[in-house]
Amino acid sequence: MNDSYGDGWNGNVLTIGEDTFELLTGLADTADACLEDGTYSVTCDGGSWQSEVSWSIVDAAGTVLLEGGAPYEGALVIGTSDEVLGCTDPDAENYDPDATVDDGSCYYEGDSCDIALDFVAAGGALVGSAAVEGATESAGDVAWYTFTLDMAYENLMVSLLGSDFDTKLDVYSDCETMLATNDDYDGLQSQVDLINPAVGTYHCMVYGYGSEFGNYVLTVDAFMNPTNPTALSALGGIERVYLSFEPAQPAAAVRGHSPPRRIRPSRIPRAPIP
Repeated sequence: MNDSYGDGWNGNVLTIGEDTFELLTGLADTADACLEDGTYSVTCDGGSWQSEVSWSIVDAAGTVLLEGGAPYEGALVIGTSDEVLGCTDPDAENYDPDATVDDGSCYYEGDSCDIALDFVAAGGALVGSAAVEGATESAGDVAWYTFTLDMAYENLMVSLLGSDFDTKLDVYSDCETMLATNDDYDGLQSQVDLINPAVGTYHCMVYGYGSEFGNYVLTVDAFMNPTNPTALSALGGIERVYLSFEPAQPAAAVRGHSPPRRIRPSRIPRAPIP
């Protein structure tokens, strides 16, 4: 049993059949178990900082029979057995209808880049008008999404603002090419902004900082730079109107951000009173 930080397993417990094992403090420890031939359920869960946890089960000859981290759920076979190990969840990508014992090998859509969830099919909109909500369920859990830009935009924003945990965000083109990563864009939430993104398919990975996990809000917004003033407001005064707006740079100008402007009040001629 190992803890990469050196402060024990922080409440995580390794269970083999009916036997339980804990690393209460320190970097590592060993324990013994006497197991007869058969199939034993194995779990490791229940605490925090699970990314620090690792363990292995070895026989008397030193052969590794099973190893993992936390969270973990699987099975250990000692000796011969008629049980068939595999994924028993029909909703999993690798469901095995012949399996009689779940070995913890199930994986699902969104678990990796090559089986990423379709952002639009999940209810999202590429213009920022509809986000996708979901959750990572344990330390180290990730959620992959993919989307396709069918035209050249000047800006692409991928954001996790509105999530309820300390997030991290990676954005890729293909699954091997990372374009950007972000941790704390706004408080503990992440956001990636790309300029002049190319037409094509993008992937993003949602996950937590350290052992953080929770509910996330994923927003994708592809847009052009505004060419007209925005956020225009008018406040009426005596014989004048006060205007406030966010200015826009002409297309040929250098891109940048300018603060809201207030123009000088304009007098409005009084209509003659009969």
